[in-house]
Amino acid sequence: MDKYVNDPLCGFPAAIQTWIDLFDGWAALSLPARLAQIPKILPIYVIAGALDPVSSKTKQIQPMLADYKAVGLNVQHRFYPEARHELFNETNRDEVTRNLIEWMNGVTEG
Repeated sequence: MDKYVNDPLCGFPAAIQTWIDLFDGWAALSLPARLAQIPKILPIYVIAGALDPVSSKTKQIQPMLADYKAVGLNVQHRFYPEARHELFNETNRDEVTRNLIEWMNGVTEG
């Protein structure tokens, strides 16, 4: 953890415009017409830490998953109970990486 916190390339103050752009983009991508443009055969894998404060402990991800399923997208998800925001820097990063590779192998077989 100290190595991450002390890394000058990690973390930055986000400008107000960053947040405006982020929320505007999220709203645009959530429109049913936009969701309908995503190919139904495209596999989507959503992962998150169940303790991630950015997603309100996955509460903000749930509507997105519901929207994806409602338009018939091929979406799977996995929430890691003890993890927070940066899953590939968590103590269980090996598990997260292994699960992602297994999922990728599963959707590319055939």
